[in-house]
Amino acid sequence: MQAVDFGDDSSQWARDGECDDWRFVRADGSSAMLVEDMGTDRSDCMEAWRSGEVTLHPVIGEMTGQVNFGDNSGEWANDGECDDPRFLGNGVAALLLVESLGRDAADCWLLVSQGEIQLHPLLGG
Repeated sequence: MQAVDFGDDSSQWARDGECDDWRFVRADGSSAMLVEDMGTDRSDCMEAWRSGEVTLHPVIGEMTGQVNFGDNSGEWANDGECDDPRFLGNGVAALLLVESLGRDAADCWLLVSQGEIQLHPLLGG
């Protein structure tokens, strides 16, 4: 089993019986939509993980020491700003959407290589 930092239970949706962390995907392929819910629903997500109800999002699940930047298929790809919610720092967009996960590779890679942004600590950064 892959080591996962589940975070804490600080979300308003914590302990409601549903994993609300967008890093996890349900059996039907859906996931939570709010970026701010990452790492804030520990109890629900840990239980869903242990029971096999959720798995890590494929872009996150593929990360093994190196960042999988994904592709440039996002609406705001190649605009000089990283729109991927996995990253923090100068150069990361103010408004982050889960739908941009792994879809702004060139911008994010460049900013990481310049030391302007880094992978979020809950993702190994």
